Amino acid sequence: MAGSSPTSSPRNSFVSEFGSFDIGDTKVQMSGILVKKPFGGKKGKKGSWQKRFFIAKDCFLLYYAESECRAFQKDHHFNIHPKGVIPLGSCKIEECVDGSQKFAIRISHSHFKGEIVVGAESPEECSSWVKVLKDCAKVTWRNAQIGESVIEKLEEKGKEMAQERQEMIDKLKDESSKLEEQQEKQSELEKLAVELEGEKKAIEMAAKNLRDDKDTTELELKSTLTAMKEIEAEKSVLYKQTKTLQSNLQSVSQEQEKTAAQLAEQMEESKRLDAEKKRLEEETNMLQADLESVSQEKERTEAQLAKQVEETKILDTEKKRLEEETKLLQSDLESLAKLKEMAAMQLAEQEKLSKQFQEEKKLLEDATNNLKTELQVLENHKKILENEKLTTEERYSCTYGSYCIVIYHD
Repeated sequence: MAGSSPTSSPRNSFVSEFGSFDIGDTKVQMSGILVKKPFGGKKGKKGSWQKRFFIAKDCFLLYYAESECRAFQKDHHFNIHPKGVIPLGSCKIEECVDGSQKFAIRISHSHFKGEIVVGAESPEECSSWVKVLKDCAKVTWRNAQIGESVIEKLEEKGKEMAQERQEMIDKLKDESSKLEEQQEKQSELEKLAVELEGEKKAIEMAAKNLRDDKDTTELELKSTLTAMKEIEAEKSVLYKQTKTLQSNLQSVSQEQEKTAAQLAEQMEESKRLDAEKKRLEEETNMLQADLESVSQEKERTEAQLAKQVEETKILDTEKKRLEEETKLLQSDLESLAKLKEMAAMQLAEQEKLSKQFQEEKKLLEDATNNLKTELQVLENHKKILENEKLTTEERYSCTYGSYCIVIYHD
């Protein structure tokens, strides 16, 4: 994550010199066309968004020109020279709205000098990319280094074995070429022996002819001594030549025996090299089996990681549910606190009203006692007034009414 920009290193070390990768061997989490806001571009600037072909691979997000999408879909290989590489380890991935781009995805990290913003065409596509990028962000650089270290060790071991195998093959080729040269020499010697044998037969035939000629000459030209001497001289020469040829044949036979011995040694060496080749092939097969077991272990690790991701999602869901229940409980507690306050206020009000009621009750009791006393007085006056006249009764009656009214108001 070092450097001036998280997208400024299109030739990263993890792609090195291996060319294109097969999807069957190198897993790609997701790929597709997104629009990318240039790094450091102004928010909402018209024409600043550009279409790019993105590939999510392990803990990296690669992006290419839009035309690369067609090549990728055709042969399922991705180019190792992208326009940019974004490391996703421990990055913060979130959906956002950026100007006119409603389905944007923001990628940020404390080590980035800025933010990377890309956009999708639909909310479903945006959600899919966010989910995949968050999963990729969980793969840290340390885990990637460990995996790459294992792969590099295996590749180095494979290279060493391939180099040793190539050296053995080159050695076999050299020895085979030497053996072919010796075989060619032997073939030439055999041809020379055949030619010498033919010459020998020719000489023998010539000697026989000469002997016939000699006999004929002796019969026909006994009188010619000079001719006989010449014939004897020629015979002596032919005899010497025959001796020379026999000596040469013996030398050739000895050379042939030496060549046969060398061939036998080379055959033994070839058998030894074949055994060594078989041993190397067995070791190569063992290494391939080890690579397959490592691959299976990697698949099991990925399955366990996926299981842990699912469990994490379940825990996150349970956590959200508990948080919602906690919020509801807090809301209920707040409501209960308000109700308690209201009840306390009502209770205080009731106590106040009760005190007023007691006071008014006491006043009413006092007034009632006063009325009883007055009524008793009035009863006594009534008994007195019953014996008086009607006019006097009317006057006393009005006085009684006024008096009662006065008492009521008190």
